[in-house]
Amino acid sequence: MVVKIYVACHKPIYVPKHSLLVPIQVGAALCKDRFTGMIYDDTGDNISHHNRSYCELTAQYWAWKNDNADYYGFFHYRRYLSFNINKKMRPYVLANHPDERVLDKYGYDTFHIQDLIGGYDILVPIAEDMGASLFEYYKQSAYHHIEDLQLAAEILGDLFPEFTPYYRKYIHGTMMHPCNIYIMKRELFHEYCSWLFAILTEYDKRKGAANYTGEEARVNGYLAERLFGVYYTWLKDTGKVKALELQRIDFMLDSMKYFKRKVKYLIVPPNSRRTSLARKLREQLRK
Repeated sequence: MVVKIYVACHKPIYVPKHSLLVPIQVGAALCKDRFTGMIYDDTGDNISHHNRSYCELTAQYWAWKNDNADYYGFFHYRRYLSFNINKKMRPYVLANHPDERVLDKYGYDTFHIQDLIGGYDILVPIAEDMGASLFEYYKQSAYHHIEDLQLAAEILGDLFPEFTPYYRKYIHGTMMHPCNIYIMKRELFHEYCSWLFAILTEYDKRKGAANYTGEEARVNGYLAERLFGVYYTWLKDTGKVKALELQRIDFMLDSMKYFKRKVKYLIVPPNSRRTSLARKLREQLRK
C-alpha cells in the first residue's frame, strides 16, 4: 500500500525525515529559489502560479494530476495530524517544532500509520467548536469577505445542487474541520478534487481574487477550507465512507508565541466550556 502525505511548504523549513512524508514547495512558479529536499508544484500539470489565491491547494492539485498513491494526505509545515489514537480529548495539541521526537510522541511509526490508514476511507482533523456558526465566523474573520462564501454557495447550487442541504447543515453549525488537511483513499481523493476544483474554477470565472491583495487574496484557500467540511458532511450523512477523526498537531515555531499559546491552551482548552464562556465574554465587551 502506497501512502503519500504531502507537507506543503511556502518557505524553507525543516520537515522531519519520514518514509510517508513528502515535502512539497508550493508556489514554486512564483519563487526564484528551489527549496532543497522537496518536490515542486510547478512541474507537470499544475496551478502553481495561482498559489497566492489557492494556497496549499496547489499541492493538492499537483498530486491529483501528477502522482499516484493508494492514499493521499495533506499537511502544512505547521500543522500535522497525530496518529496517537489514545489522545483525542481536544481537537489539537501544541508543539514547538516538527522533529523526530515529536513524531515519535504522536504515533509516527510507519507500520502503525499504514495499518491505521488502511482501515478507513478518510481521516480528518477532529472538529473544532468555533463558538459561532461557520457563516458568522467567516463573516467576522479578518481578510474574509462573506460575499465570497455566498457566491461559493450559489455555484455549489448550480453545479452540485444535491450538496446544498449539506452546505446549510455544515455552514450554519459551529463545528469546523479546519486547515485543508486530511488523508483520503485514492478513488475518493480524485472524486473530491474533481468536485472542489470545479467549484473554485467557476468562482474564478465569476469573480476571482484579482481585486484582492495580501491576505485577502488567499480566498480560494479560505473557501476550500469550508467546502471540505461540506463534502465531509455529505460523505458521513450518506454513509458513503468509513471515517476516522484525529487530533491535529499545531506547531508554534516561535518559542515565545509557543509559550503564550501553551499557557492559553492550558487555561482555556479548545472545545471546552471555558472556551465558550470566554468567547461570550469577548462578544459582550465588543457591544
